[in-house]
Amino acid sequence: MPGENGMLLHLAHAGWAATHGLSHVRDLALSTDGRRLSGIDNSYNLLRTRTHIDAMYEDEARLFVEFIDARTSTQSLQPLVIDNNH
Repeated sequence: MPGENGMLLHLAHAGWAATHGLSHVRDLALSTDGRRLSGIDNSYNLLRTRTHIDAMYEDEARLFVEFIDARTSTQSLQPLVIDNNH
């Protein structure tokens, strides 16, 4: 995804290193005739955000934390499961 470039950070304590990243994507979906030939146009905004941090201590321990958020607005049809937060 665009904007995911993390950089390796060497922390103050010897042996520790961490990377981090953020991706923020906004799409405008223009769909004619919606899904399954419903006859309904479904144009909507889709906003997805992903952020993560990866921390390592030498080769002994590693912690990866990730947050993913997806939101839609102005849909004429029910959102797909992948377009909703759960």
